[in-house]
Amino acid sequence: MKTDHQDISKHIIGTCLGMCPNAELRMRQRERLLHPLERSIDPRGGTGRAEPRAMVKEFSRSAAGHHIKPSDVRPLPILIKTTKYLLTNVCCREDTSWALIYQFVFDRLRAIRQDLCVQDIREAGLGVLQAAVRFYVYAQYRTCEHDLCDFDPYLNMKHLAETLSLVITLYQESANEKNAVESRNICGREDISSFVQCDICDKSSDESSYSDDSESDDVNESKITQDAVASEKTNNASKGAPESEGSGTDTTRNEERGERWDCDEGSGSSQASSNDLCKNTNTATMMESGGVDEEQETQQEREEQQRREREKDKEEQQRREREKDKEEQQRREREKDKEEEQQKREKKREKLRCEMLKYSPREEAEALNLLVNFGQAEAIMHVLKLPREIRESRLVWTALQMNLAWVNNNYYRVLCLAPLLPPLCLVAFYYHLTAVQRRALSILSCGHSSRGGLMYSGEDLVASLRFPSITTLFDACTHYGLNTTHTGVIFTKASFNHEAPLMKTTRVGWIDERLTSVSLGDLLLPQSQDLLKWLAG
Repeated sequence: MKTDHQDISKHIIGTCLGMCPNAELRMRQRERLLHPLERSIDPRGGTGRAEPRAMVKEFSRSAAGHHIKPSDVRPLPILIKTTKYLLTNVCCREDTSWALIYQFVFDRLRAIRQDLCVQDIREAGLGVLQAAVRFYVYAQYRTCEHDLCDFDPYLNMKHLAETLSLVITLYQESANEKNAVESRNICGREDISSFVQCDICDKSSDESSYSDDSESDDVNESKITQDAVASEKTNNASKGAPESEGSGTDTTRNEERGERWDCDEGSGSSQASSNDLCKNTNTATMMESGGVDEEQETQQEREEQQRREREKDKEEQQRREREKDKEEQQRREREKDKEEEQQKREKKREKLRCEMLKYSPREEAEALNLLVNFGQAEAIMHVLKLPREIRESRLVWTALQMNLAWVNNNYYRVLCLAPLLPPLCLVAFYYHLTAVQRRALSILSCGHSSRGGLMYSGEDLVASLRFPSITTLFDACTHYGLNTTHTGVIFTKASFNHEAPLMKTTRVGWIDERLTSVSLGDLLLPQSQDLLKWLAG
């Protein structure tokens, strides 16, 4: 195919004003090569007549020696108009099957990319290319359950990777151009030299101030040491005489104390002997009078013992009731704390989701590149070399953490971070969900393997591994050779079949719920004015 970008761009403006060139429009009407979506709706159920305003240029392969006419190439404003029509009008139709819509839009977007390539439109066509990327990502999930005659996942992924790599390259080129312009506007050598001189002066002033402070500190320290030595000398001189005098007085005092202690001991022994005499006289009198009746004493002791036992039982019952109330209160507090913690987590997740919805087109492209090429070292190294404001943005950082967790075999962190992604990025990650689930089952089969055949709860696996239902979990386990019961899975290391192919991906309810929160037109063109901005800028 022979092309000349300059000649085509000179003659193209004003030649093609519709979504389909006039020559192709007449030829396809004459040959009856119209797509059902390019016909009017017949209420009787017929094929309907042709609608020229709904006809879109179809993709045609280039042939050797074929010259491209300027009238067959659509300018950028028409390409923008066609892209909007395909992604907002055609994709949102409900009167036809999605497989038919996909085939039509896929072919027409391929023709749009061909016209951009022929005219060598690069940065100005970024919005159109990124809209095509969004369509390929969504179609990979929406059409995953169709047969190969309706949808080829390998071909769709190939076009997605090619378009996405082109978008990343164009963003890099535009960033390099901006950096080159900024480097030209840097101040001259005189400004730099003055800045260096000012920096030297500041350093010298700081050093001088530091030296003055150190000298004053040394003088103060010398004065303090001199005062301390003088005070020690005066204290020693004053303490010399009294110490000798006090030694004699201490001995006399100790002798007096010893005499007093002897007197006290004598008086204490006399008192004890008098008390013993009183006790002996009391017992003698009790024996003489006959004492208290023994039966009355035993009866009183029994009554006192029974009273004590009743009080003890009552106290024990009260203690049990208090413990029961305490346990009930603790249980309620735990449930309340658990609910509050769950609410905090939901609020935090919702806050993160809202923060992730605020992203630039380049941040979206970089995140999609990480999720489409999930776990590949080249994509991870590319993001690590990006500018800090892009690399540390919420969306790109989350996608990067998911990739690093996957490289480290931390499947649980990957599956915990996945629901935080916006709907489009979540759909892009879903293509790798079956691979994550397969590796998770292989790790669990080794970690929870036992001779006794311990069972792992199926409900817990469904929640942690993001399976749509427990039946799909059991189907996956039997596909990979694991044993299952009615309520769980029995993991054994030897039973897992590592050579089994990946299961076919199916649509999941929790992802469908996320997609219903946004309309299809906003999902494929979340910022429809960006296309016009690319044209104006």
